[in-house]
Parts: sequence; structure tokens; C-alpha cells
Amino acid sequence: MRSHEIPEKVSQLIERASVDVHRDESEHGWNPSDLPEPIATTWAVLAAQGIIDNGGLQYFFENNWPESVSYAFFSNAYRTIGASEAADCIDKAASLFPSSHPESDLEMRRNFMEKMEEKGRQNSPFYPLSIRLLDLGGGTMIALSDFIRAHENRFPSLKRSWWKFW
Repeated sequence: MRSHEIPEKVSQLIERASVDVHRDESEHGWNPSDLPEPIATTWAVLAAQGIIDNGGLQYFFENNWPESVSYAFFSNAYRTIGASEAADCIDKAASLFPSSHPESDLEMRRNFMEKMEEKGRQNSPFYPLSIRLLDLGGGTMIALSDFIRAHENRFPSLKRSWWKFW
């Protein structure tokens, strides 16, 4: 299921939970690693999948995440919701960089991605991983909505029972 094939009720639930996920994001010193579980997991999956859906792993790795959060933070979040194959794609892509902590060096990431793109987009080792993440996106969002429902007591914005009837 592609990312754009997300059932409306799943989208509505995720949108509602997003209010809690992004509540203090604009505050100075905000760090996703400091968020309570399951808010942190939800933030990581939404942030990563949103960027990947718009520009693949190139956009994901060209992004400077708050507090240089590790790529393992994202892949662990995917695993937490049960999206292990997507997590493996992120881990495999991160392992392609010539650094054990690529998240801490934006210039290196951009230069490396540029070199990969010079081979031609479809010849880049990131390309098939990006395509797979896009293909898995709809299922990832369904898994995220299941995760949110299982932890609904941690999402104050879900206290209204509008979504419980489906």
C-alpha cells in the first residue's frame, strides 16, 4: 500500500494525535528525544515518513533534524510500531555513509548524497530503499494508527470518542 492510499479514518486519527505530538515543537530547546513515549515514537514516524514521502531518503538525509537526533531514533520508532521492513531500509541507508554518526555532519551527508546522485538517480543505492519506503508508507501509517490507538491514554487530543466507532 502506497503512502497516498491511507484510509480516511487512519488519516483522521493520526491528524488528531499530531496535535499532541507537535504541541511544544516551536519552543526553544525542544528535543524529540525528550518527549514521553509514545509521543516520541509517533513524532519520529510522522516526521520521517512525511519527509520521505516528499523527497525520498535524499530529503530525509539532507534534513537537519532537531538536536541531531540519531537515525536509530527513527528506525527504532518504526520498529516500535511494527514497521520493521521500513526500519531496516532506514538503517541500511544510514549505513551507506562513510561515518558511524552521519546525522552529526550535514555537509558530509549532502556531499555524499550528491556523489551518489552523480551516478544517476536510479543507480544510487538510496533509490531502491526510497522506493520501498514509499511503497510501505500506507502500511506504516496504518501501523502507526494502531500504535496510537493502543496508547490513546497518552494522547489528550484523543479523549473525544469520535474515532472509536470504527
